[in-house]
Amino acid sequence: MGGVFISYRRQDSQGFAGRLEEGLVERFGDAKVFRDVEIRPGDDYTVALREAVSVCDVLLAVISRGWLHARTLAGTRRLNQTDDWVRVEIETALDRGVRVIPVLVGGAEMPPADQLPASLAPLASRQAFVLADRRDGQWVEDMDRLGALLAETVAPLDVASETAGPVRGITWEFPRRRSRSTPWLARLGKRLLEKLAVLLRQALGLGALLAVAYYVVLQVGSPNAKHTVNRLVQPLLDWIGSL
Repeated sequence: MGGVFISYRRQDSQGFAGRLEEGLVERFGDAKVFRDVEIRPGDDYTVALREAVSVCDVLLAVISRGWLHARTLAGTRRLNQTDDWVRVEIETALDRGVRVIPVLVGGAEMPPADQLPASLAPLASRQAFVLADRRDGQWVEDMDRLGALLAETVAPLDVASETAGPVRGITWEFPRRRSRSTPWLARLGKRLLEKLAVLLRQALGLGALLAVAYYVVLQVGSPNAKHTVNRLVQPLLDWIGSL
């Protein structure tokens, strides 16, 4: 079974790739979205990456401003190295005829063909998809558009099939992992409940403090103090009694 492979450089677009993965997992499920962080310790990452690219339906090439000119510690441009994994991933997808979509992030522009290795030159003619920063209100709309675009090739998440187990005839899937994504509405609800719990604890603490103060005044306060406190507290007691 195919899916979506996310190719990116960790140095400058890891955050974008992670958020992109979260949005896609919500739409297509864990088994159909692959990023290199899913490789388990001890696995041969060269084999895992090649295998994932070899079965994907779509490769998203995340391109940031520093993507084209990223360099090694020795000062060599990474794309000029034949063993650069971003280069290998895209080359493999292009050779297989996989749909490769450049995803521009952080204000990046498409790299010109004459600044790419010959094997990557076809990338320059692929129509790019511009993805807004997550802090931008455009993010949700962009993810919806990208999801609709990918759904032309990758089947959307089917809850029933996700829980029914593997389907006979499918020989390989992207490695499953525990989903780190939670729908945004659920995350919002969780934050609201946490804030409500904090406010409730504060209200209970203040109520307890006022109750102690009220008791002390009634026990040792002057008649005028008792009368004043009763005038302030009685409406609250009446309101509580009416609930």
